Amino acid sequence: ILATEANDAAVWLFDVSGANPVQTVLTDGFAYVRPFRPPDGTAVLIGRVKGGAHSVILRDLATGHETVLAADLPNEDGSARWSPDGSQVVYDAVPADEPDSNRTFVVRADGTGNRKLVTGPGIGIDLDPTWSPDGTGIAFGRVQQQLDLSWLMQPLGIYSLADGTVRSVGPTSHEV
Repeated sequence: ILATEANDAAVWLFDVSGANPVQTVLTDGFAYVRPFRPPDGTAVLIGRVKGGAHSVILRDLATGHETVLAADLPNEDGSARWSPDGSQVVYDAVPADEPDSNRTFVVRADGTGNRKLVTGPGIGIDLDPTWSPDGTGIAFGRVQQQLDLSWLMQPLGIYSLADGTVRSVGPTSHEV
């Protein structure tokens, strides 16, 4: 099964075998990249924008029930991804206590335990958080605003869920 979206904010499921008809999942949202819940694919991760506020939502495919994982986020351009076991979701958003930054958050799939992972010095942008294959870490891009208000790419950050530390990995993108 393949999920896709259109310019009118509709999300459809296509059975690539052709055995089942196209199913409209919703008409007022969008699907994130790799939206299906691992390992069973019984839910999709969707985003919805209403009145300028963005929400990250889990939608059960069998029942249509929705669980709001994060609501009233001021930006709509962040990404969200399932943990490898489907128990958690990582996303990036503008936090209320850092309105000029974009940070990485994790929430359990039942909508509880929402927490910001990293707070850096000054204004920073965390980008495109991605789970490690074993679910013990989260990699994310980092950009830091400098004193002269320019932006500097940082090496990738790897957040450890075990101890809350962040280590830098590799060169910055402008060095590659």
